[in-house]
Amino acid sequence: MSATETQLGRIRVRAVSDFYLFEILAALRLRMTVRTARRLFVGLYVLAVPIVFLLAVAGFSLIRLATEEEGVQAEELLVALAVLSVYVTGTYALREAFSQRRFMVTGSPNAGLFRALDISSREVFLVYCARRICAYHLLLGMLPAGFLVAYWSARDIGVAHLAFAVVVPVGMCAVSLSVAARSALNLRQARYRESVRVIATCIGCAVLGISAALFITAPLLGSAAARMSALYSSAFARSCAAVVVVLGSLACFRLVRDLGRMPFHSFPLTAASRPGVRAPDHTGPGARVPALVGILARELRGSAVYPLVKHVFLAGTGTVAAVAGFALASPLPLPVAELPARAPEIAAGVAAVMVLGLAEMLSRAIGPTLLRPALRATWEAGMSCWSIARAVVLVWIVCAACAGVGTAAVVLLLTGPGLTAIPVITAVCGVCAALVAETVAAPPGNTDGTAASDPVTGFLSLTLTGPVIWIFSQQWTAEPALAFGYTLILTGVATLCVRRSILNLR
Repeated sequence: MSATETQLGRIRVRAVSDFYLFEILAALRLRMTVRTARRLFVGLYVLAVPIVFLLAVAGFSLIRLATEEEGVQAEELLVALAVLSVYVTGTYALREAFSQRRFMVTGSPNAGLFRALDISSREVFLVYCARRICAYHLLLGMLPAGFLVAYWSARDIGVAHLAFAVVVPVGMCAVSLSVAARSALNLRQARYRESVRVIATCIGCAVLGISAALFITAPLLGSAAARMSALYSSAFARSCAAVVVVLGSLACFRLVRDLGRMPFHSFPLTAASRPGVRAPDHTGPGARVPALVGILARELRGSAVYPLVKHVFLAGTGTVAAVAGFALASPLPLPVAELPARAPEIAAGVAAVMVLGLAEMLSRAIGPTLLRPALRATWEAGMSCWSIARAVVLVWIVCAACAGVGTAAVVLLLTGPGLTAIPVITAVCGVCAALVAETVAAPPGNTDGTAASDPVTGFLSLTLTGPVIWIFSQQWTAEPALAFGYTLILTGVATLCVRRSILNLR
């Protein structure tokens, strides 16, 4: 690569970086220049890294003073910290594959602008994805670094544990970068029959669940002393470090290969019409809600987020199959006889987090902000505005109910029929809250008509979903009826807000 090409690449990265800062300022609704914002964000991050490190050192120093009297070894805490780091970073990598972040490059609303400026997807990936991932894992790496400083003089800290603490953040950062880079490539995926994929996923996940019950759970039910000595041994730390090293190495190889392929797959031109999107045929005065529901479903199937929605539901089906296989072969008595004290809150919280992520995808495909002009034209053609609003809310509720039923199946297998209504009610409440938040908060719009990411909208969605979780956390006899009543009220409010958005065009 010549010096001119290198300089041009730096200029493109700087231009994309300025544009990304402008989008952040628009989402946060801040009035400041891009140069001031860059200095502010860089200064805050440079300040945050040593602060997190010092807090980690101070926290682990206090933990060391508190645990040395009880005989807790340092290697036990280090292995627990590393396992927690694997969980946190693994969840972050899953978010790169199964959330809105998957489309930050390939589904960018500014793809036409980047194409016109001759900016490849590699420059966009470096600004929108790589910088954020590296910054997150650097902050996360300050925790094991603070632990090592606090426990440096401990006798039971070996080289294997030190390598484990260093390898986990670096290796999992490479995994997240690899997942994001593959999502940034606009490649045609092989197509299989949906029934074959579902059957194969169910069989594979059921086998994994049975294997986990037979080869993991059963040995862990043995002697407690044997479990602890095996879990916190140096051999265990070396094994985990080796696994992360292998995963990180494969991820680095795949990352380098995908970065080299990105300039050749940058924002290709596509057809003007998508296969699932057609003009409404029967939306006149005599049109009914089912006709518009079918049109919205076809719009969802033709959207860019539909493959991700299918993957999410496929992952949910696999989870149900894995839990069913685990319950079939587990030595533990399932469903459990006595539920934990916080079981209702956990079930409601998991369902709320899952369905709010699903609502983000639905907003990108069939959201009221995106479809507002088309819905307004349908109303002007003679269809009842209430019918249009009910159709939009109904499609969202059906998608949320499907996700809630999957979560309810997992809850049924683990805890019995006592909590099965919680995920479904929470899921429906979550999408209705997302609809109300999007129509009331009026988030800034992207260039393709979709609603931009807005912290106000997210906060309002969580606020409206919170009462259901609070109701389920109370030990009341009528809590399902109260939660159902609140969900019905919120459904009516969501319908009213969608109708108002159509009439007022905002």
